[in-house]
Amino acid sequence: MKEGDANMGYYHSCVRQRCRRNSILTMSVGDSWVEGVTGVRGEVVRFFSYYFSDHSHHGSLIEGFKFLGISLEESSLLTAPFSLEEIEAAVTLSDGNKSPWLDEFNYYFLQAFLYPPQRRGGK
Repeated sequence: MKEGDANMGYYHSCVRQRCRRNSILTMSVGDSWVEGVTGVRGEVVRFFSYYFSDHSHHGSLIEGFKFLGISLEESSLLTAPFSLEEIEAAVTLSDGNKSPWLDEFNYYFLQAFLYPPQRRGGK
């Protein structure tokens, strides 16, 4: 075999079939149909431009259900820094099996080295 192997033809036919399945040739917009790459792309851009613009969301609605907002005081609690007591409680009360960061140090490590039993009120 000069190029590829026995599966090369099969692989390329699968890729071509997948491309045909993933393409959007026509799209229903209201009572009409849009055809062609340019028309479909234009409708997709128009839809998402409106969807992600500021004027499209006057309160979050899900089929007529309006979510309640939060007060300024409640919103300031969302950005307030954690207290040392909250951090110690989260570490000491955890089951120890999960890693809170990407460094792979789990809560067992933090409990043993950062908050030893003497500091936690134990022996």
